Amino acid sequence: MIGFANRGEEREMREQAMPRYTASVIVPIYNKSSYLADCIASLERQTLPRNAFQVVMVDDGSTDDSLAVCQRLAAESSLCIEIIAQENGGVSSARNAGMRAAEGRYLFFLDADDALSPDTLRAVTTVFDSFGDACDVVAYPLCYCYPKTGKTRRHKREEWLSDSGLYPLSDYPFVAQSTMNVCVRNRFEESIPFSSGLKMGEDQLFVTRNLQRKAVLGYCAEAQYNYTRDGSNSSSLGNRPCYAFDDMITLYRELLSIAVETPSMEEYVRQLVLYNFDWRLRASMLFPDHCKGEKLRAENRRLASVFEAIPSSSVVASPYLGETHKVYLLKRYSRFAMSPFVGDDSGLRLRLADGELFDCENARVIVTRCRKTNQGSLIVSGRLECAVFFLQGKPSFSVSSPSMHADIALMTSSYDYAGTHMRIAKCWGFECELPVIAAGRRDRYAFEIVLESGEKLVPDFELKLALHDLRRLDDVLLWGRKQLVFADGGCTISDVSVSSKAHMVSYDMRHPKAVASRIALKRFLHSYGGKRVWLYQDLPGSPLKNDALRQFLHDAAIEDGVERYFVTEHVEELSAKYPEYAGGIVSARSTRHKFLYAASELVLASYLERNTFIPYAKRGVDQLGDLFRPKKYVYLQHGILHAHMPWYFSKDRIRFDYEVVSTEFEAQNLTRNYCFDDASLIKSGAARLDDLRFSSADYAGKRIIYAPSWRSYLVAGKSEARVADEAAFLSSSLWKGMKAFLDGVAKSGVLERFDYTLDVKLHPNFACYKHLFAFDDPRIRLAEDNVDESGYAVMITDFSSMVYDFVYTGARIMYFVPDAAEFRNGFNHYSKLDLPFGEGFGPYCDVAEDALSALDGTLRALAAGEGDPYAKCRQGFFLYEDANNRQRLYEALSDMLA
Repeated sequence: MIGFANRGEEREMREQAMPRYTASVIVPIYNKSSYLADCIASLERQTLPRNAFQVVMVDDGSTDDSLAVCQRLAAESSLCIEIIAQENGGVSSARNAGMRAAEGRYLFFLDADDALSPDTLRAVTTVFDSFGDACDVVAYPLCYCYPKTGKTRRHKREEWLSDSGLYPLSDYPFVAQSTMNVCVRNRFEESIPFSSGLKMGEDQLFVTRNLQRKAVLGYCAEAQYNYTRDGSNSSSLGNRPCYAFDDMITLYRELLSIAVETPSMEEYVRQLVLYNFDWRLRASMLFPDHCKGEKLRAENRRLASVFEAIPSSSVVASPYLGETHKVYLLKRYSRFAMSPFVGDDSGLRLRLADGELFDCENARVIVTRCRKTNQGSLIVSGRLECAVFFLQGKPSFSVSSPSMHADIALMTSSYDYAGTHMRIAKCWGFECELPVIAAGRRDRYAFEIVLESGEKLVPDFELKLALHDLRRLDDVLLWGRKQLVFADGGCTISDVSVSSKAHMVSYDMRHPKAVASRIALKRFLHSYGGKRVWLYQDLPGSPLKNDALRQFLHDAAIEDGVERYFVTEHVEELSAKYPEYAGGIVSARSTRHKFLYAASELVLASYLERNTFIPYAKRGVDQLGDLFRPKKYVYLQHGILHAHMPWYFSKDRIRFDYEVVSTEFEAQNLTRNYCFDDASLIKSGAARLDDLRFSSADYAGKRIIYAPSWRSYLVAGKSEARVADEAAFLSSSLWKGMKAFLDGVAKSGVLERFDYTLDVKLHPNFACYKHLFAFDDPRIRLAEDNVDESGYAVMITDFSSMVYDFVYTGARIMYFVPDAAEFRNGFNHYSKLDLPFGEGFGPYCDVAEDALSALDGTLRALAAGEGDPYAKCRQGFFLYEDANNRQRLYEALSDMLA
């Protein structure tokens, strides 16, 4: 059935009668045409009789064909569907329109891209009926669904909401019912509307206001709201402080006013606000960093007034905020009265300004690496974590045994970022060597942390091994006839115990394939003897010639007794291209690759991701790691790092011992911001630079390359398979600016006037948008995947690391960032550069017209033979410009392993 809202005098008669339906399902819609069929299908599968519920679809001024799809679905369905078409007013306006048209006793809300489990309407309304007048809101389970991966996850609130029943909010303050997996009693004219003034948080405020009458939340466990997360990063943009800070403050103040009005909900509301602080802090969406100067100070004061309205006891009790985040917020808002102290029960505590005691978790030693040396000792490294480190200076760390005592040097750690993009904690990195012990001995090593205030802590240990070459059985690490166990504030090295042997036998009996793998690997290593093996690997799925392949081709020509292998998924193609080295080209993740990896003493890789250079899954390493030979890992890079991402690229985040650098800028940046020491940097220069020729008027020709980087907020999916979010891309400032610039180049005739061509080189993560780049001007075209950097006179980019290759060749550089505001405000996965635009190698523009003018000026200067005004910035930037980087790197590696 199809109906359109045009009620008039029918309303009064309807409201005086019994509700026509048991339930009404309100579906707000804005440009969701592709999702609507699945949404309605989930309602058609409901077990509640179809004549017992009504579907109200509200098209909120969609600019796609959503309204037409609604009409078609309604005509084809036997559901009672009413369609409302209105001008765009936002989701609150659409839901309010749906509520006014709703004739059900209970109201459900379903977003157009979500779905309900088949028994939801029947189960929830039945439970609601059983509660009588005891509550006005019944919640039911929320399931986050990720269709691109097939993964799902539950909301943390279900730790408190388990069985169907009534939950007084005074007794259950942590449930944080912030989402629309709720059913609300329909009070018709007295129904509480959504706040149309809020662009975010309107759902939280609506639910909380509806809870106010009874301060009781009903719960039905036999239903499910399937909340679709399609992997798109654009959906959360409206929550960014640059758009939503006013709404965020308004929401929190409205919620806190409800706490004052309704004492039985006081703690519930406080915890709901802290729940918001938690996810916003982790998503870098809490603080008004889009503001500057006095505006920033004023906005921070507004946020502070919210936090200061919440007692310290509530902050301490929050199950959503991690301990590190609690300490950061309490310190930021000056809640501490004194330094930490150890109580009579040996527990670590903090005293807050209002007298509240904060029981802290004990200090932890997180072990991330445990590796053998050729001498038989173990190198153990990781980090120290404790929330109180943030309040004091550097602690001391030591290890002792009956025969030794040693202080362990502490280093900076990128885990100061604590799951955010801000330094909101203090952690300390460490590395220590545990010596070889003789057979039959049992050595116990005790570790101790001493705080700056003098408090002594015996730490707990946790294994989070990112890199190891031992066999792991739960928390026991084995190699040869030895075992290492971390427990009780230290570790013990001994001969393999009887219980560990029994564990191994039991494991092997249950995993015969693992036993076969061990036998096969042992045989291979025995037959291979003491041969030296080096592995080289670029991105396995790409046949392009990157740094590892270039270095392999150089090193493989040297006769020094080392066997060298290049690992790729394109064995046939590369073997045909380089027939003299075909025997050294190995299929990625093949058995041969795995055996060679185990035998290798050196692994060189151009990419950071584990699966690009370690052929074994984590479980495989745990099963076979003790058979691996000790090895070094060298990160070749595939560009010069300048995107500010310490939480990703730091030494304690990556699985490499050394990193190759080409510039003094990199060396200083990595040691200053990325936890490297100078000894872990190989200053040889990148292999790829040896193939770049310096541009000249004769060689470069009249070619321009425009190579913008990608944006994490404009694609969906993970790095292995980026998926287009075309609606977001086409509406973005980036696309509009790119299109305006390219259209301007075509219309202005600047290319024809100076006889240039322009190649557009998209980042591989933007390959899904290639079809959008069609050009009428024959002088503008899409570039091939592999470009010859030396062939261009001008390079235009935003912040692609490719820029440094063109700096090396001497090309003129221009920066064009049409989405500069979005970049600065954190829309991308990084929001600043380690080498700022103002210190770059060419003019910076963020408006298409200015970029076109800058291009015209650059081409005029080239035509007139004028020098590059940014030439001084290039001078001395690269460590070497002698095309000898590969030989230098080979010599450094050979010396390192000598």
